[in-house]
Amino acid sequence: MIVFRADGNSKIGMGHIMRCLSIANSAKELGQKCLFVVSTDGLQDLITSNGHQIIRIQSNCYDLKSQELDPILDEYNPSAVFVDSYYVSEEFFSGLHEKCKKINCVLVYIDDRCEIAFECDYLINYNIFSRVDLYEKLYSGKAKPLFLLGTQYAPLRKEFQNIAYRENKSSVKNIFVSTGGADSEHFTIDLINEAIKEKSFIFHIVLGMMNLDKSQIEEMAEKAENILIHENVKRMDELMLSCDVAISAAGSTLYELCATQTPCVTYVLVDNQIPAAKVFDDKGIIKNCGDIRKSGNTGLAKDIIEEIKRLSEDTDERNRISDCMKKVVDGKGAGRIIEEVIQE
Repeated sequence: MIVFRADGNSKIGMGHIMRCLSIANSAKELGQKCLFVVSTDGLQDLITSNGHQIIRIQSNCYDLKSQELDPILDEYNPSAVFVDSYYVSEEFFSGLHEKCKKINCVLVYIDDRCEIAFECDYLINYNIFSRVDLYEKLYSGKAKPLFLLGTQYAPLRKEFQNIAYRENKSSVKNIFVSTGGADSEHFTIDLINEAIKEKSFIFHIVLGMMNLDKSQIEEMAEKAENILIHENVKRMDELMLSCDVAISAAGSTLYELCATQTPCVTYVLVDNQIPAAKVFDDKGIIKNCGDIRKSGNTGLAKDIIEEIKRLSEDTDERNRISDCMKKVVDGKGAGRIIEEVIQE
């Protein structure tokens, strides 16, 4: 049994749940049973439809306490516990690590920030900006976990493996758009307002399951011939591959777009997205169009559409970007994580 402690809602988003789900699905292929412990609503169908168990605990998802997991760990006696949350503390990890040691269980933390040296057995940071030297410095003088760092550990779904080289068309028609599972800044509305002006493109909007503007977005799409809404997408790789270029917030979706080699522009919603957006931009892989908190919704939407138009006119640039993206991930990161962890 492997236990995952993560949450997802309109504020937190769905990134934590989705990447844990990718790891859990890889574990299931190896015969491991997986249990998700959550303190937010609306996740039951998603978790169980992937063949995993779920327990909803009465807890504050913005202030995790290790003792809340004690009875679950005593009952299920897991071999590993994965924690994926920004709302953790040194006290949380100290208590949970001690409990895990008592039941001979490894503790794994999925980290994006490299800010605090939490007690754990494995630390995963699959982002393009993760660096061993920074974590060595962070854990200087403390017990070091095993570091699983770099994009080779990006926990993508199996569908993103073994994708052939993309052949970019000379003309661009279909635009993939992802504003995240929650879109707490309500950016989709502003982006659609700009997109409907560009009649030569068809914008494929992926509507996240926690998006609070669903009704308004669907109403806008009904009135616009070049706006298509996609919900509960079963094969995201196929949708990405059917599109010519993409727009995405600077979260985990960027790594999926790299796997499908879909030329992309990105933007920043929150602080934890800044490092990835910067490195992708610095490396010339994905253009960062800005921070919504500085540009404002309308200004950022206009900048993004202008960048999409520029990219659509330059086939050579799109080919160069696709070649760079192919080298970032191979889609096998979730399997690598499980192979590392369950060897214990």
